[in-house]
Amino acid sequence: MNKDKGIHILIIDDNEDDILILMRHLQSYEEPVEVTSVRSGEEAIQRMKANRYDLCLLDLNLPAISGLELLQHILSHEDNLPSIVITGQGDENSAVQAMKLGAYDYIVKDEISQSLLNKTIHHALEAHMNKIEKGKLEEELQAYTERLEAMVMERTKEINYLNNYKDLILGSLDDYIRVVDPVKEIIQYESKKVRDELGSNAGKDCFMFWDREDPCENCISKLAIKEWRVKTREETSNSKIFRVTAIPLRNLDGTESVIEVIRDITEHRRMNEELKQKKKLAAMGEMSAYLAHEIRGPLNALGLAYEFLNESNDVKGEDREALENLGRGLETLFTLATDLLDYSRSDNLNLQSVEPINVINNVIYEIKQKLSDKNVKVETHLPEHLPSMNLDTLKIRQVFLNVINNAIHSMDEEGLLTLSAKAENGFLNISISDTGCGMTEEELDNIFLPFYTAKRGGTGLGMAIVKHFLALHGGHIKIASEKGKGTTVILFLPFLNKDDEDK
Repeated sequence: MNKDKGIHILIIDDNEDDILILMRHLQSYEEPVEVTSVRSGEEAIQRMKANRYDLCLLDLNLPAISGLELLQHILSHEDNLPSIVITGQGDENSAVQAMKLGAYDYIVKDEISQSLLNKTIHHALEAHMNKIEKGKLEEELQAYTERLEAMVMERTKEINYLNNYKDLILGSLDDYIRVVDPVKEIIQYESKKVRDELGSNAGKDCFMFWDREDPCENCISKLAIKEWRVKTREETSNSKIFRVTAIPLRNLDGTESVIEVIRDITEHRRMNEELKQKKKLAAMGEMSAYLAHEIRGPLNALGLAYEFLNESNDVKGEDREALENLGRGLETLFTLATDLLDYSRSDNLNLQSVEPINVINNVIYEIKQKLSDKNVKVETHLPEHLPSMNLDTLKIRQVFLNVINNAIHSMDEEGLLTLSAKAENGFLNISISDTGCGMTEEELDNIFLPFYTAKRGGTGLGMAIVKHFLALHGGHIKIASEKGKGTTVILFLPFLNKDDEDK
């Protein structure tokens, strides 16, 4: 998909009126849209052979080839083209079958609106791009791992055949290499990297490499000779992770030795953990978007019913109290749905030149009633002028709003909220302090975990969203808190963001 040229959508529907409705809704999509419509599965197949599309809107009730059969064809032949199925009221079972086959989502015709269609298309395209990116990362990591292991095997063979050139060959490697006789406890060779690392301890027992005073239990070099097979294990030293490989070797003179290959896998492990975290966050983002999509429809209906009853003078006494409880519950659910949508938002930034102080002042203005209701005083120490910054205004506004709302919630009556900002070391540092209840060490350690909350009625997504949106801008966050005394949150935003650096 080329965002500069817009997106190309294929509508497959045999109903001309339905096609016109879809095309009218698509005119308001956030990016330019080129629409092609066909009225049968056969025509769709021919079009897809001749053209490339970014997304398919597929009516399940088609003549000749059914919608489900056509969907299977699309998913198996058209580069896994992301598809959204359109179904009639009462035909949800077919829609569920389509989702199981691989459709990204479904929409009931009678419920189609401009907003719903655009959001569903946006989430489908975003999920498809995330899937492609995830696949690329996994392929790169697998290729990287295979290259590393191939290097070990290749260079081990070189040691066997080029024994007279050990220093020349092994000295060029980044690994730590030792050749030992573990039975006689004789060190036969150490690479230059080992000698440089150990210094005066070079040539001594290997366990000194790990800053130990005693030999390792179940020495893998001795086990490699005993079992005559390659043995591996991991060790840690100075916050680094090493993989130790012991390879048994029979020398030309019939004696036995062990090649010890010690590889720093700290970065490799970090990449693995980062990939796992990305997979986890991507899955949680998809789940959040799906849940928000499913929750908001019924909530809107309940909200309208609540407003109708709330305006009625006939609801009194216990019924009025029950209605107020219902309103508070609906507000909590609306907050949850909004937080889920925020958490699943695209990682793409819509950067604009803005003055961050103006964004802060606007947020304070938005919540002035909430501040007044809790009698919270606000002190601001904000500079009058700061350089404009390239920011995604909506995301940064959400960052400020989440942090300030947390501060207000933590304070009882007559609390104090203090905001200050300063430019320092290429960053804008924004400090938000409160005189609230503060946090325990456990709460601080878990504050950025999605769905973790110690706040009654909270969703556990607010600070996860804050950290994620700051990271997208190349920023970060620090928090200091003491139980019973209050909390200070410092937001760091770079004046030169990642996109600027690329330029």
